[in-house]
Amino acid sequence: MRVFFRNSAAAAAVMSATLNPVSAQEPENEVEEVVVTGTNLRGLPREYVASPVFTYSIKEMEQSGLGSLSEYIQTLPQNFIGDLSEAATTGVGFGTGLGGAVSENQFDGFSAFSLRGLGSDATLTLLNGRRLANAGMTETPTVSFIPAALIERIEIVPDGASANYGADAVGGVVNLVTRREFDGVEIRLRGSSATEVDRDEYQGSIAAGHTWDGGNVYGAAAWQDREPFVDDPVRVGSNDYQITATPDETVQSIFAGASQQFGPAKLTVEGMYFDSDRSSYQLTLPANRRTFLTESDGYSLYSTLEWQVGRATFFDVMLDYHENETLNETRRRGTLQARRNHHNRLVSAEARGQTELFDLPGGTMRTVGGLQYRRETLRTDALIFFSNGGGETEVTSGFVEAYFPIMKSLVLSTAARYDDFGSKLGSQVSPKYGLRWGVTKDLSLRATYSQSFLIPKLRDRAGVAEQVSFQAVPDAYLDPANQDPRLPQGYALAMFRAGSNPDLESQDAETLTAGFDYSPAFIDGLDISLGYYRTKLTDRVSSPFPDDMLIEPGFQIFVTRDPSTTQLAALLNNPQVNRIFAADVPFIANGEVQIFSGPDAVPAELLSNVHVVADSRSQNYATQFTDGIDLDVSYATPLLGGDASVRLRSQYILTLESQTTPGVPATSRLGTIYNPTDLTLTSTFGWRRGPLSLGSVVYHSAGFKDVRSGQQNARIGSYTTASIAVGWNFDRAHSSAWLADSSIALVVSNVFDREPPRVEDEVLTYSPLNTPANPRTVALVLNKKI
Repeated sequence: MRVFFRNSAAAAAVMSATLNPVSAQEPENEVEEVVVTGTNLRGLPREYVASPVFTYSIKEMEQSGLGSLSEYIQTLPQNFIGDLSEAATTGVGFGTGLGGAVSENQFDGFSAFSLRGLGSDATLTLLNGRRLANAGMTETPTVSFIPAALIERIEIVPDGASANYGADAVGGVVNLVTRREFDGVEIRLRGSSATEVDRDEYQGSIAAGHTWDGGNVYGAAAWQDREPFVDDPVRVGSNDYQITATPDETVQSIFAGASQQFGPAKLTVEGMYFDSDRSSYQLTLPANRRTFLTESDGYSLYSTLEWQVGRATFFDVMLDYHENETLNETRRRGTLQARRNHHNRLVSAEARGQTELFDLPGGTMRTVGGLQYRRETLRTDALIFFSNGGGETEVTSGFVEAYFPIMKSLVLSTAARYDDFGSKLGSQVSPKYGLRWGVTKDLSLRATYSQSFLIPKLRDRAGVAEQVSFQAVPDAYLDPANQDPRLPQGYALAMFRAGSNPDLESQDAETLTAGFDYSPAFIDGLDISLGYYRTKLTDRVSSPFPDDMLIEPGFQIFVTRDPSTTQLAALLNNPQVNRIFAADVPFIANGEVQIFSGPDAVPAELLSNVHVVADSRSQNYATQFTDGIDLDVSYATPLLGGDASVRLRSQYILTLESQTTPGVPATSRLGTIYNPTDLTLTSTFGWRRGPLSLGSVVYHSAGFKDVRSGQQNARIGSYTTASIAVGWNFDRAHSSAWLADSSIALVVSNVFDREPPRVEDEVLTYSPLNTPANPRTVALVLNKKI
């Protein structure tokens, strides 16, 4: 969709000039057109838009002083990374969505978006409006492969959007927009160094483009080399640990494209290639060193054929192909412990058409519809996670969107999508409704309601083969008549099922947003956007802890008591079972672990004494709920003979909780260790006068509680960090030809060298969701346009 910002155009220009005076334009009170994500219909006016939209420019990222996308996205208020973050490269585990039960853990150390704190699998990530391929074992797109220099801006629509894009768009949609379609050559160099630790980073990029009548060609290449940030040693229990807080990383990437008009048709072809190497370690002092290595490379090809039939009628055909490979290695004391290879592929084809159908009192009714085919494949030799070597997801979709300007300044929008995943996962229909009302010229009200969905990950539905175990465990619901005298009082002999579950179904979500946009005429340059959101995600796929299965009341729906011999035989003879063993059973192998070669090898005495079967495989059973408030305020004004702007973006979470099953009290995930805190905000300031520009970015996250056993709900303090940027445009101050179109900027991030609040008795000494572990860093940025 296209959104027209009246006053924030000047604010964006001032902030842009702080780090890139070469390409900055003088702020004017004219309309600026900004392309954002959220719809399949092109050229949509602002008065039709109902979903909240947040845009972050690459200039704001540079002004923050953070050199990589992985670092920067952690400071965006709507985003909470944890299940996929650079902290995971240390091999340190930290809490996931349902206290360790949600299948969000990852194995590659990549970074990804997790809007609203619902998990990275609940956020859809796009590149220029097209799906990114999953990478490695994450089964989620990652930003770790994309150098920051290739990105022009980040667009976030934190609203349910399965009606527009299909699966995964529950927490919202993130669109990474690359630099494209410009003339000339631009060279950018960046070097940085931490002041208190040994950590340097270097970046270089070159972008070039040429436009002719009816066509253009463009491209950008970037290289990024970042040294690791190694944290101080910490004592946990009786051991001393030292970890790599952010990994050693080298990324190279190229993005290029060309387009040509052929009468009413236009053909566009684009491609991207990347190569990434990452390494980190965890050291148990003095010498037990574990090293984690990740090597990835891949490419993407995009093609689009656009055909304009009339003034407002278009037909588009899009073909995409993505492929990447990832190698993971784990070494201990230099000896190879594990090596795993993963191969991901995404193929998609889409045809769509849009037109204007009829006039209404408020304007012209517009609609777009189309068909899409998508196939995602994962092949891996990580047999510990995929006994069958991987899996595939195939979906055929149809979608339609329509926008009805019922009356002047009152627009109703509707969207619906049908997705067919085949016989195992079935089909899904996702509707969405939006309403925007321009009450006055200054004030607009907006609201949306949507239904979205997730499909279970491959490793949950087709990955780990089933294991069956027999164990003597406490049973809070044991019938005294079934007490086996050979077991401790209150213990029962249980048969546990574990592994993937081919019967998993989709996870469904409902999202409601409501808010207003206000640009008061009596305060020129001020824009205010305030909104409320609530999302309820049901049938969340989780894996219950075996230790809780016979104790927690909510898990009793997955427990079968007094199973028959026929039932037990059927479970053992399930072709998905690849391992059967007994442990802690006094009358079998004296309580030691005994592995059985097959169902026929299980002793009859063991089967005859089983009183309970507990299914701890991945299950559709959890519910996640969150609601909160978004705030976006910007103001641009003349100041001290120059132009100034300030912008504040914040998210305040009112509720973030999880519930295992109906009737069981929900557990709050808000403001507790390794879960999102309630308040996060980012404020940006920019000022420019002649060749001089100044800027600053401040990030703040509220404190939280340490609810782990033995920590007595200890309070972990809030975290605030700030950056300062100073830029100079030589072209404005000197007439020398060799200084033309040149600029330089000095940026200091984490000016006060704030360390994240300490989490005691943890190898990872901070919360990776809320507090970036970046030391004070001084960076020099050079730009030259030829």
